[in-house]
Amino acid sequence: MKIRNTLILAVLSLMVLRVAAQEPVELVMDPQKVRGAEACGECHLSAFEVWKKTPHARGFKTLHRLKASEEITRKMGFPLIKRESLCLNCHYTPTIKRDTHRALSGVSCESCHGAGADWIDVHNDYGGKGIDHKTETAEHKQQRIAAAKAGGMLRPSELYGVVANCYSCHTVPHERLINVGGHTSGSTDFEFLAWQEKIRHNFLDSFLNGDGTQNVERPPERKRVMYLLGRCLELEYSLRGMGKATEPKRFAKAMSRRVRNAVGEIRDIAGRVDADELDKMLAAVRDTRVIPNNGKALETTAESIGVLTRQLLARADKLDLAIIDKIIDGTAPPLPEPDLIATTTTAPDTATPTVRTPDTPDAATDATPKTADAKPKIIKRGGIAASGQVKTRIRPVAKHDSVGPSKCGNCHEGPTEWWYSDPHFASMDRFFENDAKARQIADFYGLSPGLWLKGNRICADCHATVLPHRKTRDARDGVGCESCHGGAADYLEPHKEGDKALGLERPGYKRGLELGMAELRNSAVRAEACASCHYITDERLLSSGHPSGEQFDYAASLKKIRHWEGDRDPDAGAYAAVLSKRGPVPQVTLARKAETIIIEPEPQVAAKADPAPKPIAKPKETEKRVQPKRPQRPKAVTTRPARSAPTAETVKLRLEPFPDLDPNAPIEDVLLFIKQRIQKLYEAGSREKGNNRDR
Repeated sequence: MKIRNTLILAVLSLMVLRVAAQEPVELVMDPQKVRGAEACGECHLSAFEVWKKTPHARGFKTLHRLKASEEITRKMGFPLIKRESLCLNCHYTPTIKRDTHRALSGVSCESCHGAGADWIDVHNDYGGKGIDHKTETAEHKQQRIAAAKAGGMLRPSELYGVVANCYSCHTVPHERLINVGGHTSGSTDFEFLAWQEKIRHNFLDSFLNGDGTQNVERPPERKRVMYLLGRCLELEYSLRGMGKATEPKRFAKAMSRRVRNAVGEIRDIAGRVDADELDKMLAAVRDTRVIPNNGKALETTAESIGVLTRQLLARADKLDLAIIDKIIDGTAPPLPEPDLIATTTTAPDTATPTVRTPDTPDAATDATPKTADAKPKIIKRGGIAASGQVKTRIRPVAKHDSVGPSKCGNCHEGPTEWWYSDPHFASMDRFFENDAKARQIADFYGLSPGLWLKGNRICADCHATVLPHRKTRDARDGVGCESCHGGAADYLEPHKEGDKALGLERPGYKRGLELGMAELRNSAVRAEACASCHYITDERLLSSGHPSGEQFDYAASLKKIRHWEGDRDPDAGAYAAVLSKRGPVPQVTLARKAETIIIEPEPQVAAKADPAPKPIAKPKETEKRVQPKRPQRPKAVTTRPARSAPTAETVKLRLEPFPDLDPNAPIEDVLLFIKQRIQKLYEAGSREKGNNRDR
């Protein structure tokens, strides 16, 4: 008995310590005003039956049993997931029982429509006994709706408020929960219109016009508005989430990714729908630094996005939104892009450019006549176009579609954590940020900045994860799980089957290999996956200035990206075999733009002439000579003529300072300048040699 009491006291003490260690829980919904789903179900029978079958309702009995949930509560210091925990805000409908915040049910009616204590008895009062929605007066209806709204009800017709509740949870705007607790960084593939089909409970139209038993599908016009609203709210709440970031860790990177993707979606719609609000949203984000510790500015921008969204929603019925149907199903044609190549690059006269060497002069003209007057030298160089065939991909066509990193991250928390901090995660950033080097390569290759982001262009083949419905749209994510492990559309669910302890004999592993999962345990398969992007042999890409990857250190790189259990031999020999099979990197002519070079001469400085020689003085006769006197023959005095001042031509031979060259300038340019200087030295040496011969 004594031992039992001791154990009980120890457990209670531990629980007290855990409660004391956790941060205070701030609930978004007032638990004292919650009435519960059953209260709503007394009238909304059909909707209540639909709700009970949704993940929102089922999570009440399943969520706390997951190992991931137990791990998160342990890291966060919650005693129980359903009591006094942050989880109550998004995974449950909270209430108060015995002075304790606890879960009443899963996500329910009031999670979206507001706690109902102040409006539940108002919103269904049509004006007295025997009066229903058909006989209610217009004046009373207006008063009823106003009273319900004042009590905190978010009516289905008030789409902004209802949908905003969805994004406030599905973006998971809580830094510590993600960085410390290890919670997923939100439903990164969340799109309101698609997800609402899983929980649709639209019985209102059926109730007003029929027997109230039909879960009516929304008309196309309504769906377009819902899609547009969802994209705008994604941007707003991603900015709000980023505003809570204080350190450049997983949470900040995830929110930055959400903002970037949301901007891409809005840009795509703005290019097809004539709405000033969308352009203003893009301008607002463009003027805001999306970085940690910039909460005030990010929150201000988010607020402005919210205002613009409500303005847009108010006049949505006046906009032509038909094109959104094609955006939704992925059949919208690419937006027209300007042909930058025609304006920035001049093609050579011949279709096949020759390889330039130091002995092959530019197609240049010297507009400065060779006179004594120093004038700028003007060199006009013609452009050289990239050589080789234009392609849309350089990797083998995948046999299985991708589902995106978010689907994988739902289970593989560790690899996902690694991915957010690895350069593969940011491999698309250079295109979104309009990187100068990437822009130059794309320019020479034949892609304008708008096209290099598309999922069906060559850049995305190696730099992005492309989902099937986004092939003609901007690619969202960088190099993700499926870039190496294979498109998971067919093996995602089957590969989970069986006990992990079975290893290679696990049924799910074997089934996954049959459905497109790459067997990366095989060194040859692993080497091929890396070489397909890190070893470039495409002629046009190389000619456009893209690195070949010849210096890529396969073994060292594998060590840097290790995110798997156990050791795995890099097997540099397997990588060398893949490269040998691919063949050497071809020699190509680097493309360049047409340009005019002006070389300013060095300022002329008059050289000083040597002074004239002094006349030779006669010897003084201070001593008597021994030999007999005879007439002295005067000695011939040879006077070296004075050096004349350097001529203007000589001054011109003085070399100009070696010009500052662009670090990215072609080696041919450098060799050309060296050749010119050597030629001048040679000419000067020849003249000096001739002068000596004359002497």
